[in-house]
Amino acid sequence: PPGTSSDIGSGTCTDCEPGFYAQQERQAECRRCRHPSSSGNRSVICSICKEGFYLSNSNADPNDIFENPTERCQPCPPNATCRAGTTLESILLPAGYWRASPSSTVLYECGRFGGGDEARKTRCAGGPEAGGNGDGYCATSFTGPECQLCNASNHYLVGGDACKECPTFGAAMGKLVGLALGVCVACGLAGWAYSVQSGRQSWREKPCIGPSLRLADRAAVYYVGIGATAKIKILVGFLQMAFVLVSTYSARLPDVLARRVGINEALAFDAWCEAFLRPQCFSYSTRLLVFAFTPIALIASFLLVGIGVRVRRWLVATASRPTCAEAVDVVTRGMFDLTPAGLVLVFCFVPSISASIFRAWSCQAYTIS
Repeated sequence: PPGTSSDIGSGTCTDCEPGFYAQQERQAECRRCRHPSSSGNRSVICSICKEGFYLSNSNADPNDIFENPTERCQPCPPNATCRAGTTLESILLPAGYWRASPSSTVLYECGRFGGGDEARKTRCAGGPEAGGNGDGYCATSFTGPECQLCNASNHYLVGGDACKECPTFGAAMGKLVGLALGVCVACGLAGWAYSVQSGRQSWREKPCIGPSLRLADRAAVYYVGIGATAKIKILVGFLQMAFVLVSTYSARLPDVLARRVGINEALAFDAWCEAFLRPQCFSYSTRLLVFAFTPIALIASFLLVGIGVRVRRWLVATASRPTCAEAVDVVTRGMFDLTPAGLVLVFCFVPSISASIFRAWSCQAYTIS
């Protein structure tokens, strides 16, 4: 019968092996399938693709595949596995890779997202089933593009392969405000200690704070001697400009500059905020409002501190009741005292905040089909 072969004069038939076929009865031998098609055991025609190739249309007519194997069978995508009989929908993905749909031939190496190679392999389990939007390639606890989202609601990705429950908005903001206040208080105390002891030797001889004050003296002399203020302004201004060019205008920079811009991005204000306000936990509008208003709140705090210091000095210096004009003068001077610090904040934060706004239109595209 078809699908078998028999030697002349023999009374037995031998089934055609995979990769061979026999269309006619009493064929002396099975014929090899045309490249790159293949067949199963005891096949009449070659209607599947051989190993290393996949069938581009699983609904294709078997006779059409047999007649036009080079059109129907396509080479297996890089990093994928295509066994004999593989279709586009059943391409086997190794661990650590993901594709957007069962009709896509583009494989994406899953990002590490704070972990290592094992973390991305843990999230992206691979396999032959794409599921909905590529979710079939994700481990049980993960979903989304490159399996970077947690299946459980109100959870976010940690270390590239674990999910952690999101904090409440109040707790996250409390940590962010606490960090900002801690940095401001530490800088204020350091500046106060140095200014109070300027030109004095009493604290500089103490074992705990003395070395720090003496080091600050030498740093201040060196800083003024080389005119570092102007140089730092130029350097920071250039890095911020380059940062905005990359994130806002998608301008490509030379590798040497790109590495420096990458450092600047790591120090960007919104990157620090996202450590507390995780993108998976809070909406983009909420995070953007925090990014935009936190510098304003810090500048207002600086101005209030300046006014408070001026008022305290004025109250200590005089015992008489202030007039309206004197009160306005004290408040104005207090605002001017820390205005330079506010301008520094504006200079540092504005490029980062504007870049985070424009990144809303910077999306990564995945090939669906």
